[in-house]
Order: sequence, then C-alpha cells, then structure tokens
Amino acid sequence: PWSTSSGNWILPSCRNRTEAIEAADFMRLLIVGCGYVGAEVAATAAPGDQVFALTRSPERVSELRELGVQPCVGSWHAPETLRDLPDVDRVLVSVPHRSDQDLGERSHEVGLENLRTAFQSQYAANRWPDVLYLSTTGVYGVGGGQAVDERTPTNPGRTGGKIAVQAEGWLEEHWPAEQMTVLRLAGIYGPGRIPLAEELRAGRPLAVPQSGYLNLVHRRDIARMIHQLLRQRPPQPCYVFSDGNPVARMDFYTHLADLCGVSQPQFTDAPTNDSRRRRAGDKRVDPSRIVRDTEFTYQFPDYRMGLADAVRE
Repeated sequence: PWSTSSGNWILPSCRNRTEAIEAADFMRLLIVGCGYVGAEVAATAAPGDQVFALTRSPERVSELRELGVQPCVGSWHAPETLRDLPDVDRVLVSVPHRSDQDLGERSHEVGLENLRTAFQSQYAANRWPDVLYLSTTGVYGVGGGQAVDERTPTNPGRTGGKIAVQAEGWLEEHWPAEQMTVLRLAGIYGPGRIPLAEELRAGRPLAVPQSGYLNLVHRRDIARMIHQLLRQRPPQPCYVFSDGNPVARMDFYTHLADLCGVSQPQFTDAPTNDSRRRRAGDKRVDPSRIVRDTEFTYQFPDYRMGLADAVRE
C-alpha cells in the first residue's frame, strides 16, 4: 500500500483488511506513549478490557494505576527494558513526534523496530498484535489553503512530519499489512490543551500568523475513533482525521477570546527559530474517507462546540 517513490499511500484495499478482527468480549491493549491522547483512550476503555502502558518514568506508575492501567516501566529506545512485555493483541503507538538526541528523525522508526524484536522473541511464530500508529497531518508540507487527504503526496518540511513519514514507511515494510493502521491526526485540543490560551488570557500578542487555517480534532473524538479502529480493522491502511471543519486562525482566536471574556487577539511575528512559527501551517484536512468507512459520528464536529467543552472543563 506504500509508494516509496512518492511517499504516499496507494488507496486500493489490502487483502483481508475489510475482515473484522475476530470478536472477543475484551481486548488486551498496550499503549506506547500514554500521554494526553493515550490517557483518554485508557480512561474510556470498555469494561473487561485490559490496558497496559509503557512508560519511561517510574513516577507515573501510580498515576497510570489510578486510570486503571497496568504500567510497564521501560522505553522503546532501550531494548533491554522490553524483554517482558505483556501478552497483548493490540498496540497503540501514541508517542510525540520529537527528534531524539541520538537517533534524530529515526526516533520512531527505531522504537518500532525494537518493539517488533521484542514481540518476535516473546510471541509464537507469525503471531503479531495489531498496531495502530498515531501519525500527523504534518506529513503534508503544503500551504495556501490547499485541501489534503490520503491521496495527497507527503512532503514534510518539519521534523515531526519527517519522523512520522519514516515510521509509516517502516511499518509498511515490516509489519503485516492486514494488521496495521496509520491515523494521521490534525491539531489535538481539549481540556487543558487549547492552543495559545494562556497567552490570550494574559493579553499577550499571539506569535503566529493571523491568516491561514487551523485543522483540529477534539481529544474525546480521537479516543472514540481509536477505540473503533482497534475493535474493527478499517478497509484502508492509512487515514487522515480531523473534525472536517477547518477554521480561519483569526476566527478561532476571536471566538476563544469571547469565551474567556478577554480582549480580542493581537498578533505578532514569531522569531524565525520559534517552533510555533514552524508549526503554523495553512492547509485544509479532509477526513471524509474515514468518516465514511467507519460511519463515525462526531461528539465535537467543529471548534465552537469543542472550545465550549474545553474552556468549561
């Protein structure tokens, strides 16, 4: 399903991808990267599901247990810590797309390879857990308000997108095609995570471009989609996911200011080396394929509903 020449997913279905995962009353899920999204997935797991989480921080053990998660202390960059992974049938990779000091843009690729080696050593031959990899719409290095979907060639200009593209390519080559799904997420927001909210409340100018589109998806809808994809394999190996309603950046921050009861936003140019400037894209993400294939219904279909929930909480 992957074209190495264009760096793009080819859309005809993989063999057997339309087949549902053999139904069970519960699943055994390992979350690699149980942060903002992973914690929501764990908290909304179905009764009877067993959820494990790989964490590098022993300090998070008690926090994860409070979520009902069984913590596994280790790192996907340290193979010696992966020798006793739990016996699971699903893996959710929800690790931020950040460059590693030693591995650079190969950080996710190497992590995935270490996971595969660990599973190979512990599991019976040809027995693989299904993997759902959370990628990013940062794989599309386009601007000018261009619409993007799964057919759009990838051409990332930023580190996060480059990390994701390399990881996607590694999965296509090394994981059984019918047992892996890539979900390219738009901007994640929700309670405790609203872009530039603190700057707006403090009356500081926002160091992002005033023009251009934001593509967003609420954390709760992400978790709901993840649970759906984990329960039943979709017909395609790769999808983009947003709320499907791109919003002009000025409209978003004007509405956020109204909700917070503060002055209207002011904008300023970010320094050239500021990460916010590098992240400020201008494209329009079209998630219609995944909505159609999964018959998904949004709880927060646009930024107005999502912000109302996030600000209230």
